[in-house]
Amino acid sequence: YGSQCVVVAIDARRYAGNPSGYEVVVRGGRTGTGQDVVAWAKEVEARGAGGSGLNGSRGGEGGEAAGALSAAERVPDLDPYFNGNEAQRLLAVAVSKLPPKQRAVFDLRYFQEMPYEQMAQVLETSVGALKASYHFAYEKVKDYLLKNIPAGF
Repeated sequence: YGSQCVVVAIDARRYAGNPSGYEVVVRGGRTGTGQDVVAWAKEVEARGAGGSGLNGSRGGEGGEAAGALSAAERVPDLDPYFNGNEAQRLLAVAVSKLPPKQRAVFDLRYFQEMPYEQMAQVLETSVGALKASYHFAYEKVKDYLLKNIPAGF
């Protein structure tokens, strides 16, 4: 248990009035909040979230906005306060490299062992979509670990 168990998904769209060029949106991307996406990501982390990630908005801008957020996110292998062994560090780095939605699904399924049916309710998506997302996330994490585990580990 801990902050790594809380991942906040953020919906965003372009908004020239903010320093990052993106604003947080609610109600499926229909209502803008005016809140800068990077400022909001920093605030939720300050409130105890272990990380945040962007979901795509209706306009498909989530991927572009992720670039604005990447500078605000901490990478576990650079965090001087990381409190774990090398295997945990490698896993944390692998998970941090996942796209935001896959990271959230991986966290809920792998770390929290949440059933797909409950995940579907929380994330408001289908069980099939979650299974596919988890499969792709699992394969990416596995590939990262196989490529980055030191010899003799």
